[in-house]
Amino acid sequence: MSIAEFMHLCKFEKVNALNSHGAFIAERRLGFNRVYLYALNHFYVELFHELTNLDNKGITIYRVFDDVDYLDVYLEKVDISGLMEVE
Repeated sequence: MSIAEFMHLCKFEKVNALNSHGAFIAERRLGFNRVYLYALNHFYVELFHELTNLDNKGITIYRVFDDVDYLDVYLEKVDISGLMEVE
């Protein structure tokens, strides 16, 4: 599935595609909201969830992108200390 194909899906189909074929990568807080990052094929999708609206009606597609520069906000939280050799 391409970005264009994904964007043509309705909200329910987008969420279903992410649950069925996407890989959950990370989550972050943004004010009173939570943002979930998924990888789907060769692009990324952020789901934006209003924490004040805990049912699925509060979920919107926040951003769909293939530019890895947008992943920087998630990289700050990745702990690589276990991968580094300490002498």
